[in-house]
Amino acid sequence: MRRDGAVDGAVMGASTVSGSDATDSIASMHARLGRSDVSLTMVSGLV
Repeated sequence: MRRDGAVDGAVMGASTVSGSDATDSIASMHARLGRSDVSLTMVSGLV
C-alpha cells in the first residue's frame, strides 16, 4: 500500500483452517511478488 492509500501490488494464497501453514503461505506469497519493498500484508482484506 502506497502512502496515498492505493494498493500497489497483489498476490493471493491460501492456508488450511486450524492449520499451521499460514506463515509459510505468507512467505511464499512475498517471494512470488519479487519485490523488496513490501511493508504491509493484508489478510482477508484486513490491514
